[in-house]
Amino acid sequence: MRKKITIKTRFGAAVGFAFLTVACMYAYFSGIDKSTMTLVSAAGCLAVSIYELKRISDIKKTESTKNK
Repeated sequence: MRKKITIKTRFGAAVGFAFLTVACMYAYFSGIDKSTMTLVSAAGCLAVSIYELKRISDIKKTESTKNK
């Protein structure tokens, strides 16, 4: 039996990946790590964060239409 991923878990993941995005951007622009892989990592983390927020929005939209 699969466990359902809750909205709270998805929001936590979105916040975590947003933090990683900021950390990667800080490392790149402060001169700690000037590789393009750092920027690619930041872009990937940002994409996952946006995806999770979109999924939360879709779940809430689905729940509101179910309750009507």
